[in-house]
Amino acid sequence: MSEEDRTPQGNSAYAQLMDELRAGRLNPGDRLRETELADRLGVSRTPVREAIRQLEADGVVAHIPRQGASIRTLDYAEVMELYEMRAVLEGTAARLAARAASDTRFLSAASSFVWASPSRTIAACNRDSFA
Repeated sequence: MSEEDRTPQGNSAYAQLMDELRAGRLNPGDRLRETELADRLGVSRTPVREAIRQLEADGVVAHIPRQGASIRTLDYAEVMELYEMRAVLEGTAARLAARAASDTRFLSAASSFVWASPSRTIAACNRDSFA
């Protein structure tokens, strides 16, 4: 029995819809019509309905009265909050990477920046000297 056979259809439909979102086949503002999705995913409407409810619970889908479900769009404040979180996470990641780097590797990379010509420094960066 394959993994797909053991997965409930609602979870399978949910996973397929999330894959379509990640791949860009579903975009913000797109309406989610149960019959179209059921045909495309090869399942009945019930698993699609369950998947849409789960997406709604996750905050990915918004249900608009008398229109149905659609992929949520982010407003300006939400986008700004995401960028602020990204900046914090990237700063933390850089700090942790610097702590984890060995002293010799760090000194080697630092010396190439201090003593090298600008073109050599750029070349060192392109060689992923911190990777």
